[in-house]
Amino acid sequence: YFAPPVMRSQVIERPRLLPIESPPLTLVHAPAGYGKTVMAAQWAQHQAPDTCVIWVRGADIDPDRFWEVLCEAFTSCVGADAAAWPAAATNARGIAVNPSNTANAANASNVSNTAKIAARKLASSFESSIMLVIDNFEGLTSPELDIALVDMIEQSPMLKMVVISRRFSMFDGPFTKARLSMRLITANDLVFREQEVRELAAFYGPTDDESVTALMETTVGWPLALHAVLSDEGGRQGGRQGGGRITSAHISCQLSLIANDYLELISSEDQRRVLFAVAVCPG
Repeated sequence: YFAPPVMRSQVIERPRLLPIESPPLTLVHAPAGYGKTVMAAQWAQHQAPDTCVIWVRGADIDPDRFWEVLCEAFTSCVGADAAAWPAAATNARGIAVNPSNTANAANASNVSNTAKIAARKLASSFESSIMLVIDNFEGLTSPELDIALVDMIEQSPMLKMVVISRRFSMFDGPFTKARLSMRLITANDLVFREQEVRELAAFYGPTDDESVTALMETTVGWPLALHAVLSDEGGRQGGRQGGGRITSAHISCQLSLIANDYLELISSEDQRRVLFAVAVCPG
């Protein structure tokens, strides 16, 4: 449940994104389709054998139960020997593993606060390296939660945290930077460089230099668009000419399909009008 995701599409190793030494906090901040999760999953694979990697999917978590889920995640890493835990952590294990135990709690806020204290105690008691990855954090981020996680990192010398999100409330601001050594990875870092486009194209079939240039100029290295163009069988047969060439028309067609897919996700007519206005008048 707390394991890193399995990559089911063609991916390439990008060593430039993998730090030699991990700071206590790494933030991965970019819009959809930039390979944030893929990059973090590759990073997790390169951790030392004695590092426990915990992957928490923010999209699956009710914000009111975040700390309970985190207790459960930490529990999965440290094992079942409850005798070795602080008393508050043992308490939290009952909350996390048996949610029905919360029925007699005074209110959800008290339960969450108990779980938060327990999670911090657990994190500070680790004796070996822990890498905690929180994916899809955009639905959870708030000033209170961001600050509480910074507090937990400060008190947990064995904990390294990677937070992946389309937006942050306070994590990427001066408050965090003044307290922690951190690394910020943005869309500018995640876009594919020309050599990486060549390596990715090699997975899908022969691609000539002219096609690589067209891909770079049209997609600006956006990973989602590159995969969409390169993986399209029809494009390989019809859009590519002799020598594995990809036409600009085919690339533009794929970008239009991606845009249409995103529009399908927006059900509100008012939201579509706002998106159109921003597209037409980006300034």
